[in-house]
Amino acid sequence: MIGGDCQSNLTIANSLPIAQLEEEQRQLKHYFGPKWYYCVETICYPCGTVKAWALFAKSESPTKILKFLHNVFPEPHSRPDFICIDKACPVSRTVTQNPDWKYWLDTSRFIVDTYHYNNHKASDELCQKFCNPAPYDGSQPNLVIVALDAQGQPYFKHAFNTQVCKQLNAWLIILSKQGNDVGNMEASRENEVDEAEESGTDDED
Repeated sequence: MIGGDCQSNLTIANSLPIAQLEEEQRQLKHYFGPKWYYCVETICYPCGTVKAWALFAKSESPTKILKFLHNVFPEPHSRPDFICIDKACPVSRTVTQNPDWKYWLDTSRFIVDTYHYNNHKASDELCQKFCNPAPYDGSQPNLVIVALDAQGQPYFKHAFNTQVCKQLNAWLIILSKQGNDVGNMEASRENEVDEAEESGTDDED
């Protein structure tokens, strides 16, 4: 079953900084180097293993995504069957319209994760036909499988988790907040020590 194979499918997601950082970046008059990165792009296998990550400076364009993927999977035999990303539609359009990227059509299909797919337009033919993460018409048995419920009745089920990167980002956000809290506590303790030392010096005088 390809859906359960960590070497056959992967998901990509980004972790965007807070709006305040983006506003500060837009206010820069020069761009000799990014003060803040636009996002951290991560690649994960369905089992949760992180394959690779990269920092995107000013945007998350389809071309940047494809260059990132090419660097991680330079050889055709190494490329996944399915690549799940919330921007699968514009990435697929870039692949089909740009001859430099058409080689991806020989090895991989770009699909949207289930969370974002619900917000995509039903009128978008390319999205509905090629980027659907769960076609129930039997056209993609590697994306949708038949399982049995507790009563032994068959039902359709996603073959693999398309939101593993989003779940990773949720954990990273929690950990980053905890790290900031620890840093603030350490800074507060250092200030308390400095104040105590200054107070002791004043007493001696």
